[in-house]
Amino acid sequence: MITAPLMAGVWVLRKPFVEVFFGEKWLPVADVLAWLAPIGFMQSVLSTVGLIYLGVGRTRTMMRWGVFASTLTLAGLVIGLQWGYLGVARSYAMVNLLLFYPGFAIPLRLLGLNFMDLLKTIAPKLLIALLMAALVGAVDQVFTAGEGSLFRLSVLTATGLCIYAAAAYLFMRSNLLALLGTMQGTAR
Repeated sequence: MITAPLMAGVWVLRKPFVEVFFGEKWLPVADVLAWLAPIGFMQSVLSTVGLIYLGVGRTRTMMRWGVFASTLTLAGLVIGLQWGYLGVARSYAMVNLLLFYPGFAIPLRLLGLNFMDLLKTIAPKLLIALLMAALVGAVDQVFTAGEGSLFRLSVLTATGLCIYAAAAYLFMRSNLLALLGTMQGTAR
């Protein structure tokens, strides 16, 4: 519920974000963010599988998978170097996309679950985040297109937050309330 809208927001606002925080000369970094923001979402979900391996006592399987995935990632980075920094970002994204399904299928099978169970869980959050990104992009095109980067980033970030909060309240109310309850519990 947090990473999906955050990464969708970074993706849609990557150009004004880079201009505001790094300056116009760093604008090519926005192309890198276009490839890495979706991977940030995937990796936030994938980071939980280690607990599955630990919980079922299959750390050896986790180590084997880690060695395989790391080797494939390194090979992808080396291949991507031929096309510079953007080639590295693209290659890293493609390798992560290739590893996403088996990275989940293996540990989920240890729990008697399948990949579709995972998709059913994350799909609503991802779809709402994508809807938010599309609406923020539309607002940018219609209302803020000619404005400065700081204004665009501020207005569009606030717009995205309002859209996602409203959509989460309408379509994922129980998840939203659970998240807020968790946040209140840690604030005490």
